[in-house]
Amino acid sequence: MVAEEGKGSLPLIVMDISGSVTDLLHTNKKGLKKTIETDRLWCIFEETGRLLPYTLPGRAGEEPKLVSINKKGRWIEAVVKSSGSSGAKAAASAKRTTKEKTVPKVSETGRADESALVLNRLIEIIHRRREEMPEGSYTAYLFKEGIPKIKKKLGEEAVELLISGDRGNTVYETADLLYHLLVFLEAESIGLNEVLKELKSRMDKE
Repeated sequence: MVAEEGKGSLPLIVMDISGSVTDLLHTNKKGLKKTIETDRLWCIFEETGRLLPYTLPGRAGEEPKLVSINKKGRWIEAVVKSSGSSGAKAAASAKRTTKEKTVPKVSETGRADESALVLNRLIEIIHRRREEMPEGSYTAYLFKEGIPKIKKKLGEEAVELLISGDRGNTVYETADLLYHLLVFLEAESIGLNEVLKELKSRMDKE
């Protein structure tokens, strides 16, 4: 999925202290070691394959405080804390601009739908990466490469899913495929709700 400095690329999920996912990146064993040694979050910069300190999207040069970092199976989970409040304002602004692209956050019973919330977060992150194009972001790298590259990755992930084998790999590869599908839809300026409406119209005909 990613150019890497050294071997053993690891998906890196960046979260704020509230538990919200704020970034989807990659690191490797060397980056993990540097993170632990320096108390700074290191990730792979896609265009060069180099390890670089993580900076907040849209806030060039500002490195967040690393609160914790843990290995969760096949990925790394890092919790960071911003030194200011402008990041929250930027996130709120991005959320408003992507309102029409998101899926419903509340189920018919009135309870929060966790699956919809996860999709909302991911759609918002992908949209922000397209607007801000931060260095070191895999999503921004895909947008910079363009739709042909995104389509190629989408096809590769579909094939990897078909040959995934066991249940764990099937779940992992399905997540990869869904992520790249959402990147493709964003690149084509297609909201997920458009797809859901099409599915609903087919259901109504059953």
